Amino acid sequence: MSIKVVKSFQPKAVYMGTIEYGKDILDTLETFCLENEITTAWVNLLGALSDVTLAYYEQDNHQYVTKRFTGEYEILNGTGNISMKENTAVGHIHVTLSNTEFGCVGGHLIKGSAKVFACEFMLTVLSGAEPLFRGNKDEQTGLPLWIY
Repeated sequence: MSIKVVKSFQPKAVYMGTIEYGKDILDTLETFCLENEITTAWVNLLGALSDVTLAYYEQDNHQYVTKRFTGEYEILNGTGNISMKENTAVGHIHVTLSNTEFGCVGGHLIKGSAKVFACEFMLTVLSGAEPLFRGNKDEQTGLPLWIY
């Protein structure tokens, strides 16, 4: 079978809000999920930030390569999820950003690196199956993929 994880979820609740100026996106969302006992959710973001570290994953070497971006950026799209790892909510978010020259960059958002100017989020909480859990590193990819 080419699909390893298949679970059926239903939308349970949708939270919409803003992340405060100067705060980190992942820290804020993970804390919110822990405080509200959210274990599985889908995340959408838009807004603006300054100073952020993004990464891409080198498939051959199984390691992230990071790059720091300074200056002002619009969040054109932020998409990701919340799942569980070691009994805590963890976020996995990718962003596409536009700079002041209207050039775009994108990648995996690194926790603790994004200084929010203004950020609106929609968090779609899912229920109906056991929460999604991230396991230890997958042997083939080196990534902490969802386990079943």
